[in-house]
Amino acid sequence: MNEFIEWIKCIFSIDNNTTATILITVFVFLMGLFFQGIFVMIKNIILRKRQRNTFIYLLNVTSQSIYRQGLFFEKFSKKLDIKFSGNFTLSQVSITYLSTFEKLEFELLRSSFINGIENLCSSYKLNAFTKSYTIIERIKKIEDSYPGDLNNLYNKFGNYEAKWNKSLELIRQNYDEILDQVRINNTVRNELEREFVDKLDQTIFKWQQTKNRNSIYTVQNELVIPLLALFKEQRYIQITANLRTLKTQLLNAEIYYMNLENIINLYKGQFDSYASIYKNTRRIINLIIKRLK
Repeated sequence: MNEFIEWIKCIFSIDNNTTATILITVFVFLMGLFFQGIFVMIKNIILRKRQRNTFIYLLNVTSQSIYRQGLFFEKFSKKLDIKFSGNFTLSQVSITYLSTFEKLEFELLRSSFINGIENLCSSYKLNAFTKSYTIIERIKKIEDSYPGDLNNLYNKFGNYEAKWNKSLELIRQNYDEILDQVRINNTVRNELEREFVDKLDQTIFKWQQTKNRNSIYTVQNELVIPLLALFKEQRYIQITANLRTLKTQLLNAEIYYMNLENIINLYKGQFDSYASIYKNTRRIINLIIKRLK
């Protein structure tokens, strides 16, 4: 130190007091810079921590809402069965913070997970951070698209259900006409026709005694299919030849039923997929959060 002081004195041609003053001033200045740097560093650490905690909180809350919606998708897909006699209603969760991720400053958040002495193994955090945005974007796309899928399901199903109901009404009208002819005009000409009419009557009576008789599945399996089987019996071929209108409506009902079943199965697979994605997202986000902490 003495040599350094002597060197300062020689270079600037100053006395000991002046040299000491200069050295103290320089020391105070350097210490100021040092403490200012420490303060800025601590401030940045606190700011990055706050940003990380906010992001992790948003991820956690969002994943909970996503999981709940996944459970609703799963419950809804179970309803999508031709045997189900209730309404196809889907409960929906508002994933409040989903749009918030777009408003966050991506680069600022990214730096909070990779910069600073507190972010050891930052490559793992960076991968987890990037993955979280990929998942959120995927969920957002589904959130934007599934209401359209739901409307398409309702519209397509409703369209064919109306046609199916119309064909059933025509079947009823044709059946009533046949009974009127038998009862009022006594048009049964032989025992074979009597036997056919009796079987027709028995089939309808049996369907009427069935539980949930007005459900699509029950009507199809307890009424339409047995009547079609009756019409296809070879021994009644001449009789059914005169009942083309009724047979046509029965065939139409069968076609509409198949369309209804296909629509349900198609969208059941779609919402099963949504349920799986949403439920798995919760598990993946939990893993991401562990890496980000």
